[in-house]
Amino acid sequence: AQEYAANQWLAITLNATVMSVNYRSGVGYGAAFRNCDGCMSKGAREYIDVREAAFVLVRAGVDRSRIGIWGLSYGGLNVLQAISRDSEMVRVGVSIAGMFNWISAKRYETDTGNPVYNADIQPALHGGW
Repeated sequence: AQEYAANQWLAITLNATVMSVNYRSGVGYGAAFRNCDGCMSKGAREYIDVREAAFVLVRAGVDRSRIGIWGLSYGGLNVLQAISRDSEMVRVGVSIAGMFNWISAKRYETDTGNPVYNADIQPALHGGW
């Protein structure tokens, strides 16, 4: 996707080392990988993959003070986990359109990927904006 061209820009413009992590619950590796136990709203276990990637960089000789993380949508949630759970691991984090409210997100989730409102999970806001 276009958004991930940022990885190339960071590498070329800032002479940065870039590691792009397809963590558990990502796309491209089948349903078991995408719908892993304890992932997303069921525990965010895929953050372990992001955290381990940072340690791989450190073991490869990258200075911790030069490690940053960015993420889009659900990746933005991983950014917030990194800077709040392991602040010594990253120097900077950028969350773009991060997902922060599981109740709102789950309210529209379906197995087909087509959004369908589910009032049982969170009632609609009354009065509008």
